[in-house]
Formats: sequence, C-alpha cells, structure tokens
Amino acid sequence: MNDRSPHAPTRHRITPTLGGAIIALALTLILASASMIHAFAQAVGPAAPSPAQGHASVIASGIASIPEGAKRWRVLSQEATDEMAYQVVAGTGFLYSGGTPLVMVDVATARRQRLASGEAAFIDTDQQIGLASLGARQQVTVIQLGASGSQPSSPAQFVSGPFDAAAGDYDVALVRDVLDQDEEGTIPAGSLPTLVAAVSGTLAVAVDGKSTTLDAGQADTFSGDLTITGQTAGATYLAAHIGAKLPSVATPVTPATPEPTTAPTETPSPTNTPAPTATPTTAPKPTATATKAPESAAAVDADDDGLSDADEARLGTDPKNPDTDDDGINDGNEVDVYKTDPLNLDTDGDTLYDGGELVYETDPLKPDTDGDGLSDGYEAYVSLTDPTKPDTDGDGVSDGQEVTNGTNPLNAASR
Repeated sequence: MNDRSPHAPTRHRITPTLGGAIIALALTLILASASMIHAFAQAVGPAAPSPAQGHASVIASGIASIPEGAKRWRVLSQEATDEMAYQVVAGTGFLYSGGTPLVMVDVATARRQRLASGEAAFIDTDQQIGLASLGARQQVTVIQLGASGSQPSSPAQFVSGPFDAAAGDYDVALVRDVLDQDEEGTIPAGSLPTLVAAVSGTLAVAVDGKSTTLDAGQADTFSGDLTITGQTAGATYLAAHIGAKLPSVATPVTPATPEPTTAPTETPSPTNTPAPTATPTTAPKPTATATKAPESAAAVDADDDGLSDADEARLGTDPKNPDTDDDGINDGNEVDVYKTDPLNLDTDGDTLYDGGELVYETDPLKPDTDGDGLSDGYEAYVSLTDPTKPDTDGDGVSDGQEVTNGTNPLNAASR
C-alpha cells in the first residue's frame, strides 16, 4: 500500500556534475580576482600608505584638481624680501623654505603661515599668495606641476620633459629626508612621475636597476618605485609625489540649508514654591599651611631659555620668549654657547640666519666660513655650493673664482 499523499513534495537528490564543477571554479576565480583587485587598490589607490617611508617626512600635502593634458615639473627660484610681494600661482605644487623663516599669506582667506627652514606649504593653481622674508633677502624654492606649454613665473632651475596626465583630483605630497652615506630610502610609485630634487650633498636615485646621480641643486623626474641612496653624509632631498586619484566621494558637496524651526514656547504654570530656609552653618577653622619662600629674582627664568629674567632685562631680550629674534637658537645658547646676538637673527650679516648656520655647519660669526669669497648665505641660497668647502666640485678652482669666471662651481668639468 502506498501511503504517500499525492500532495506531498517530491525530494530530488542533487548529484555533482561537470557543469557544477565549472561554476564552482568560476566563482573561486572571481573571488580570487576580487581579492587581488582589492589588494592592488590598497597598494596604489586612496588607501595606499604615505609616500614618506622610514624616517622621511611629508612636509606639505594637499588635494589638487589636475586637468587632462601634457604636464611638466618645474623647480623655480622665487625671491623673498622683507616686504610682502603678491603673485598668482601658475601651477599646483609647493613652496619650500630652506633658510630664514618666511611668511606666506593666502589672499582669498587671509590665512597666514610661518615657514621655518625645512618646512613647506602646498600651493594650488590660480591661488593668490603673498610672500615675505622674516630676515634678509633670500631665494625660495618653488616646485610646480603645470601645463607643458605654460611659461614659468620666475627663473627655472629645472624643467622636466612632458608627460600626460588624466583629469582628476589627486593626493599630492612633498617628502623630505636626510640620508647618511650609503643609507637608503624608498618612495613608492605615484600616479604621475615623481620629481626628486637634491638640496645638499649627493644622492643616487634607482628605478628598475637604473641609477641616476643628483648633486646639490640638481633635479630629475622618475616613474616607478624609487630607491634613494646617500652618496655623501647628510644628503638632503625633496620629492614631489602625485599619489592616488581620489574618488568622487572625496569631492565636497554643499549641504542643503535646513529649514528654520521655531522652538515651542513653554508656558510656566504658577506654583506655590516655598521660599528657601537659610540653614545655619559653622564656619570652617583655618588650616595652617606651609608657605614657600619666594624664589630669588636672580634665579627666575620664566621662559626657561637659560637666561634669568634679570639678565634678559639687562640684554633687552624678551623674558617670556625663549628665542627673542626667532632664529632657531634660544637666547641662553646665543649668549653662553655661540656668542651670537640674541636680538639679531643674522649676527654676521651673511643672509644665513644664525639657526641656519647650525644646519649648514657654518660659523655664525663669520660671513664667509670657508673663505672662498662667497658669503655663506650666497652659497646656501644662490650658488648652491657648500659653504664649508672653498672648492665644492674639487676642480682646483675656488667657488668664488668660478662665480667670477662664469663657470659652474658644481661641475668639475667646468672651470
């Protein structure tokens, strides 16, 4: 007797087939591909790590809207004086301070920035800025990414070959690092070629096994993952890196203005509230405390700069500011260690401020440390020669003589 109801569902047994195996394999490949794409996006996309690896630092960054077309990297020299000068920026990039501190003003927002030596600011195309030196007249380094056919707004020290760029919003960063001799640093590949400029010393930049040597004042562009090696101790470089192309979610959208609402007014109900009753209290008995003896006026150092307030009054320095002249050396060290003037950020008048002299290892009391006929400031900012070596390129002719002769003091073949 068949007792199965005619309406009971029929159960079918599924057996493996070749078609099912193919479908399973295809799903596996799709999932694996998705994982690889995700890993790739993490490596080079918006989730990528900082371009500054090891002890390198990103000293300026921003998001730049780059139009489609051929582009060039340029390294320009911009003069800064103690008077504010205004200009319209011709391309996306960075303004780098390598000497006396600078003040940069964004005209549209009135936002001001102070840039000490080794610091930089992001600047964008068509941005109007003002620039002034807080000390002596100096040359400032400007790194710009602009259209291939555009003309630089100031003298160009380097112009790259043209390269194509796809339109979009990109993460841009300026990396700075100082390498010892034979020490290596790395910079990941960017969306566009990376500009590397040697600030001091000599370094080698390797890409895919090919190495390029850059001396101080030289620059070049590179595509791919970079390995940068110091060829001399204290080799300093700047790297302008174009990172990920950002998705539309990163583009700001003006939020809708909410409709004004009127808060309901609560009508208080009359209540019979009894007046508070004063509660008598017992006044606390005073507790005896130890009184600290006043500190001797001769020992007070309010700004902790190594000079007492009494000494600061005698010298004319600010007892509430550890670095009165803002030269990077505190007042106490200026007086007791370096014998410089704590009221003058450039004691020897060589246009290299006292703190900068410590960076370049020059003598803050001698305007021409190496005695080559060029002031330390001129060597640091203009000729880009070594202010501690009378003959930077070692060709037997002093730097000062080479400048007089019109030859290149950074190239031993030019003398």
